[in-house]
Parts: sequence; structure tokens; C-alpha cells
Amino acid sequence: MLIVAAATILGNYVMLAQNWIVKAVGSMTPIAGGLLGALGLAISSDANYRSWWWLPLVVDPGTSYVLVRFLWRKSFGGSTAG
Repeated sequence: MLIVAAATILGNYVMLAQNWIVKAVGSMTPIAGGLLGALGLAISSDANYRSWWWLPLVVDPGTSYVLVRFLWRKSFGGSTAG
């Protein structure tokens, strides 16, 4: 699960780099990498890893973008769609 999460998060960063440097059109995989990583750390058998369950949610640009956008719209009104 953590390997899939890491691959998804890495893919999101590659997509960001392509969009920024090459101006290629593509989209990130929102939420998947962050949620898989958080879940993988939360169910880990090592207590040291379990305490870091929140880190993939912050590190994944797809998840952090969705969370920031959701919180922004909740705070300042407006629709969460589009």
C-alpha cells in the first residue's frame, strides 16, 4: 500500500513538473496517494510509523490542493464544485 502511495505521490510531482517546465497538459491523481499513504502508515505494525499517518496528506500535491481548496471555499463561501 505504501509503495502504491509513494508511486502516486511521485507521479503527481512529475505531472506538476511537466505542467510547469514543458507546459504539457495533464492532471494529477487527487487524494489517492495521500489517502493510501495515510492509511498505510495508520495500520502499520510499528508505532513509530503510525504517529506519522498525516504526513502523506500534506506531502501529496494532489491531496493538499484538494484540501486547501475545500477549506478555502468552506471558509470564504462559494461552491466546492468546479
